[in-house]
Amino acid sequence: MALELKLEQKANEDVRALLNQTILGTPGGIQYKLSNIDDKIDTLEDTQFLCLNLRGRTIGTIALSRRIFEHDNFHPLATDYIRYLSIKGLMRDESKHKSKKQKSIPKNNKTKALVASFFEDSSKIKGDSIPSSSDYIMYAFVDSHNERSANLVESNGFKPYRKFKTIAYNNFSCKKQTQVKRLEDSVYKEQVKQYLYKEYSEHSLYHPNLINLKEDYWILEKNGQLIAGIKVRPTSWKILNLPGMYGKFLLNYLPKINFFKRHMNPKDFRFLACEGMIVRDGHEQKLTQLLEGVCYEYKTSIAMFWFDTKSPLLHRLSKIKKMGTLKKVLSFKPASLYIRAENISSKTDHLLQERPTYISAYDIV
Repeated sequence: MALELKLEQKANEDVRALLNQTILGTPGGIQYKLSNIDDKIDTLEDTQFLCLNLRGRTIGTIALSRRIFEHDNFHPLATDYIRYLSIKGLMRDESKHKSKKQKSIPKNNKTKALVASFFEDSSKIKGDSIPSSSDYIMYAFVDSHNERSANLVESNGFKPYRKFKTIAYNNFSCKKQTQVKRLEDSVYKEQVKQYLYKEYSEHSLYHPNLINLKEDYWILEKNGQLIAGIKVRPTSWKILNLPGMYGKFLLNYLPKINFFKRHMNPKDFRFLACEGMIVRDGHEQKLTQLLEGVCYEYKTSIAMFWFDTKSPLLHRLSKIKKMGTLKKVLSFKPASLYIRAENISSKTDHLLQERPTYISAYDIV
């Protein structure tokens, strides 16, 4: 089997087909497909696709988004975020060419071998634009309860550094909130930037450019004060599985009721992926007013966001009670930040291990 690795600047048709077929999530837990993958691919910046080709066809790919971070005025940390990893099912037409010994190799071992081929020569990924003396990492977000995925990345030099949680909000009867406004229509742009810096500058892998304040950033204003703010990204998934008896009920029976189908349609599960959240101290309970307001504006009833388990803001948000009935069903088990660190300083390594990581919704969805 002659395999070839090729770095592409754009996603070819084989890559798009692969990613449209990819099932995400954990067996037995929440499993889903991305509904808007082609649109998302077209918006990716500084992203390359490392393609695994067989006989001129792409059978596997990883998408690599290049980012440069600066922490505490350290020398820059160059990174490649592994956005997608997908490998087509083992080729059935290859079986007639295999020996009996080869046929006995477990399928998961062959998958491991295919994944390993991506990382055999990291210089192919790193390229020439990053000086050899620079700190450089590859990183990915992996559900550590998905043993297959965790084993695949660990066997290729990735190690778990941090854990993060998914938080869900829902409201099936959202009403317009007159105090919820677009940031671009307000006078609070500089104040929001200051709040974001205060909230996230001590996080690793945070850069202001991850949050485009010019689009879809909303604020809650009361009595001439900025109370809270959030960046939203309208998203759609096709839900294939939800855990537990309640999950099965939501998936199989609730959509048959017209009222709930508008809010919880597994074939077109619409929600707001949120990040860049800020909340004035002592006003955490008012965040639900902002969430209800933005859900109303986008004609959805569900919002989700992600935080490092040691994030100070997550601790503050844990006090909020009115997050909705779907909170438990849409609660993923904690996932992990996996890093493959090559040639990084002990200072940078310590920073990545000890500081909470900024989790961008743009990367999750």
